[in-house]
Amino acid sequence: MPARARPSGRWIYRVSGASFASAIAFPELTPVRGARPQATLEVAARPVAPARPAWYHEWTGANGIVWTRLARVGAGYLLRFPRLADFAISRDASRVRMWPRPGTPVETLRHLFLNQVWPLVLAERGAIVLHASAVETPAGAVAFLGATGLGKSTLAASFAVSGAALVTDDCLRVETRGRQPRAVPGHPSVRLWPGAARRLAGIVEAGPVAHYTAKLRLPATARLRFARRPVPLVRAYVLDPPSRPQPGGAAARITPLSGRAALAALIGHLYRLDVGHPAVLSRDFERLADLAARLPVARLRPARGLARLPDVQRAVIEDIGEELRMKNEE
Repeated sequence: MPARARPSGRWIYRVSGASFASAIAFPELTPVRGARPQATLEVAARPVAPARPAWYHEWTGANGIVWTRLARVGAGYLLRFPRLADFAISRDASRVRMWPRPGTPVETLRHLFLNQVWPLVLAERGAIVLHASAVETPAGAVAFLGATGLGKSTLAASFAVSGAALVTDDCLRVETRGRQPRAVPGHPSVRLWPGAARRLAGIVEAGPVAHYTAKLRLPATARLRFARRPVPLVRAYVLDPPSRPQPGGAAARITPLSGRAALAALIGHLYRLDVGHPAVLSRDFERLADLAARLPVARLRPARGLARLPDVQRAVIEDIGEELRMKNEE
């Protein structure tokens, strides 16, 4: 199904604390009125890239296949998802032009924009955006950082079905105004593999994420609540690959990180469009150094298996117990 532009006017949506105007509808989002969009998404009538772009960076998946290529084009940037779509982003990240490849379903285009392009637009506009999922606990928000496939979404969803509110899935914007960093809610959905979706929340109302993956997108339901306002961020955990479960073994191993190690972890999970621009790198280093000084960061190696998730939750809650006690004493 091709992406269709709105005949007149645009839809405006707000995601991760910023608004964009779109020529195509996003059924998974609720349009807002009266918002001033920081960026626009347009559907290009012709290719947005030169015949031979000068690629300066690429991301590969776990299988070694190139997932995304980046190039500087004119006064802006080009993101290419091979065989799926190209996205041209203006230098000030105020305009995104999308050129779908023939046969790419509109659901896939929406996913690419929301989960891949929009975080980079926010980052280019000066926001701190981390590759992380986050949940709201009684002590405040807890973030789970990690590479694709380590279980950030599954762990966050396990908290959510246990009564916590899910703040965001896979893209965490952090506000640093004031003493306490805050986690900004993303769009209200979480992406899970069918087995995890069935075990944690059932598959009621779940829909496909994109045509190239079996993952399902779960919206807000009676069992899955989503935060509506920014939440104080009290801890970040960098996920390590799960360990093999041992009889009587701990459900999770948590290791606090020093300031320097915490800074390196945050930098390694930062969304960034221009990975080689000295001024941008300097800006990001300074802001993340400030964040690392105010946000405790630890490594988390959970035991493997969905059955151990409740035990991993308890280990995390115990680890942030000091923040919870301080909050109760206020």
